[in-house]
Amino acid sequence: MPQIAIFVAKRYAKQAYKHESYNVRVWPGQEMVADALRRAGHEVGYCSSATVREHRIVLVSLTSMADWWPFVRERRGWPAGDYTVIVGGAGVMNIRPFLHYADAFVFGRAEGLIVPLAEALLAGRSFDSPSVAWSKEFSPVRQYVIAQAPACYPHPYQLADGTEHAERAIGCRKRCLFCAYTWHRRHVSSESGRYADATGGMGKLGGKGSEETTIEALLSTPRPKWILYVTLGLDGTSERLRRLVAKKITREMFQRFLAHVPVYARTYNIVGLPTESDDDAAEFLDDCRQSDARAHGTGKGTVVIHSTPFRAMPATPAAGWPMSTGDHRARGLCERTGQRKPCLLDGARLRVFEEPSTDSLVSVLLDALVLRGTERDADVVDRLAATSAFWSAKSAQRVATMAKHVDVDRLMGECSPDTLPTAYLDGYAGPTRRIMQSVTKRVAAVGEPYDL
Repeated sequence: MPQIAIFVAKRYAKQAYKHESYNVRVWPGQEMVADALRRAGHEVGYCSSATVREHRIVLVSLTSMADWWPFVRERRGWPAGDYTVIVGGAGVMNIRPFLHYADAFVFGRAEGLIVPLAEALLAGRSFDSPSVAWSKEFSPVRQYVIAQAPACYPHPYQLADGTEHAERAIGCRKRCLFCAYTWHRRHVSSESGRYADATGGMGKLGGKGSEETTIEALLSTPRPKWILYVTLGLDGTSERLRRLVAKKITREMFQRFLAHVPVYARTYNIVGLPTESDDDAAEFLDDCRQSDARAHGTGKGTVVIHSTPFRAMPATPAAGWPMSTGDHRARGLCERTGQRKPCLLDGARLRVFEEPSTDSLVSVLLDALVLRGTERDADVVDRLAATSAFWSAKSAQRVATMAKHVDVDRLMGECSPDTLPTAYLDGYAGPTRRIMQSVTKRVAAVGEPYDL
C-alpha cells in the first residue's frame, strides 16, 4: 500500500461519468506533484474517504474556491487515523475558516516543495517553509508566500486521462488588478521569440503579448484561415471600468474587435466592479451598435457575452475592493439596457447575445466567505457545508440564510491593508499591503481611471 495517496472526491470517483469523473478533469497540477514524488522514488496511489487511513500522507487538490464546500462536506466524515492531510491547489488562498480540515496547506506551486515536505513527514521531522502553513501553528500575523516556479516543469508527465502533458508556460504577462492568476503566478515561458501564457497557449503570430494580441491577429492581412472562433477577455463593460482594473482595451479597440468578428466570438466580462453603473452597460451597447455599422464582410458574426461577478481575490492589488451585493443573474446587461433577453443586438452584420449563466448572488456570497472568512466563521462554514437542505434550497432562500448567519457587510465591504483578512498572504510582487497601497496611490479614489 503506498504511503502517499491522492484523494479522489466521491463526486469524481465513478469512471463512467462522462463529464465529471476524475479522469475527465485531468488535474494537471496535482498530477505534476505526483510525478515529482514518483521521480524522487515514492509510490503515489489514490484513495477515497473510506481508505484515507490506509496511507500516511493524503494529498488534496482544490482547483477553485467552489471546491472547498464539497471537500468540507466529505472531510467531516473521514475516519480517525494516523495520517497527515495536505491541501493545495489554486483554490487555496484563504485558509482561516478551514484550519480544522487539514494538517498543512500549501500556497502556490507545490512540485518544488512536496518532496522535502513528504520526506520530512515520513521521517518524523518538522518542515518549515513560508509557502506551507501548518494548521496548529498558523497565525494571521505571520507572512506566508505563494510559491513560484523559476521555470516550467522540465519533465513531460501523464495526466489523469492517460495523455502525456508538457508544461509550456506559467501565468500571464498582463497584470489586470483583479486577477489572481497573473498575481499568484510569475510569468514563465518555455517558448522563445513568441508570446505564450498558460491561459491561451501560443497567442499572436509574432506579437508581444499586449491586449491587442487577439485583435491584431483578427485584423491581419491576409487573415489566417484558422481564425473562425475567437475569444476576448474584456473585463469591464466600459473603457472607464477597464481602465480601473488596468485592462488596456479602449473603446476603439473593442469596436474593431466586434466589427471584424469572423463567425463566432466569445467575450468574457466582469460585472459588479466598484463604481459600475447603468451608464457603463449603455456604453457597451453603444459599442455594439457602432461596430455593427462598421462591420466588414458579407456574413453575420455572432458574439456571446459571458459575465462573471467581481470577486476580490487575495494577494492582488484589488484584494480590498468591495464586492457587489446585487444579483447580476437577475439583472443582466439586457435588463440594464432595455433589450430583449438574451439578445442585446440583432443588427445587419452582428448579433450579440448575453449568456444566461451569470453566477447568482448566493455563489458570490459563498465565495466571499471562502475569500474573506476568518476563524470566527469556521462554525458557519461547517454547518453550511453539512446542511443538505441549504444546498437544495432555492437561491433566494440560501441568500436569506447566509444573511442571517454571516456578516455579509464584513465579507463584501471594502477592506484596508490593515483590515484585510488575507493580508498574511503575499505573492511574487511583494507584500499584499504594499501592492494595495501602491494602487491606492495611483488611484485617488475608487473609480478614477488609469492612463493607458
